[in-house]
Amino acid sequence: MKSKTIRTYFISLGAVLLASAYPIYMGVVMLIAYVQNGGVNATEYPKYVIPYTPICIALILCVALLPLLCKLCKRFTLPAVSVLALLLFFGAEFTFEKVTVFSESKPIQIVTPEELAAIRDEEWTPDTIETWQWAMCAFRPIVTDQILISPQTSLQEPIPLSDAITIPQEPTARILKNPLITEYGPVFKLHFYMISVIIIVSVLSVVYGFYQTSRDRNYKKRKPLITQFIFVLVFIGLCVFACFTAFFRMGEILVSPISALLMAVFFLLFGIIVGVYTGTLLYGRRKLFSVLIPSIAASIVTVFMYIGEMVMMGWNLYRFGVGFLFNPIGACPLALIDFLIIALLGVITYWILFLIRQREENG
Repeated sequence: MKSKTIRTYFISLGAVLLASAYPIYMGVVMLIAYVQNGGVNATEYPKYVIPYTPICIALILCVALLPLLCKLCKRFTLPAVSVLALLLFFGAEFTFEKVTVFSESKPIQIVTPEELAAIRDEEWTPDTIETWQWAMCAFRPIVTDQILISPQTSLQEPIPLSDAITIPQEPTARILKNPLITEYGPVFKLHFYMISVIIIVSVLSVVYGFYQTSRDRNYKKRKPLITQFIFVLVFIGLCVFACFTAFFRMGEILVSPISALLMAVFFLLFGIIVGVYTGTLLYGRRKLFSVLIPSIAASIVTVFMYIGEMVMMGWNLYRFGVGFLFNPIGACPLALIDFLIIALLGVITYWILFLIRQREENG
């Protein structure tokens, strides 16, 4: 193995290890608790251990095995390492989702604001990491605090969720949830899975691309690889930001301007990453394949992202504003602004790949 290839390999592995430090730490904390107690306490639950710890496990192992896979799989290395990574991810993800979460308090009852006047008798108690992750989607995300409703607590008083769980004197802890998400359903994980798959295959594509470039000394794909790396990096940063802020949504269908902007950027980046990833794979082919098809792929995958959100929210979508531009079009939940976002990311993807191709042709 050439010295430059070795350097590229260790730089890539080191970068993945560094970026994975905190998610792996969360996974270790959960694993220790599971071995010692058969589960993890609610107050010690490592937030967002899924899907990020499984993502990091898959990436670390596959990047570490990349030289071996290159020898064994030859020109099929990228599809082979991508399939292996996805198998590792879903294996770890499904395992983590079933870990029990212990709560020492009275049962938690989740209600919508309209149900506060007539609380139902049913009680809901999250008992696995999967259902706890759903609860983080369902609760109104006032950054890290949640609104606790109880016989001794006012509607406006924010109390951290960790404190709410461990209040022993409360007969029933009643927590406002997102009124758009009416009940638990595994479909909420579609977003996690789609985002996770895109992150995994994109990161591996970048790592493999640079590794192959250093090994073959063929720098033809350097520009699309650098472009893909930048977009993936920004998208991962936006995902982390969303974990801790939920883009400042308050559980209402009409979101604030800052929420609307962040959500629009998120959808744009999601689609563009898919487009640039596809464009990198098809780089060097005719314009129809290397520019147009990736642009179409970017728009199509974003449509699926919208569908996932609609299914989770009972065929509703967050609204970015009021008026002709933001209202649903007839029976279709999508508004004109949603179609514009889908079209815009296709245009942006086309423009990015076209510029890369033009610069390559012009030397």
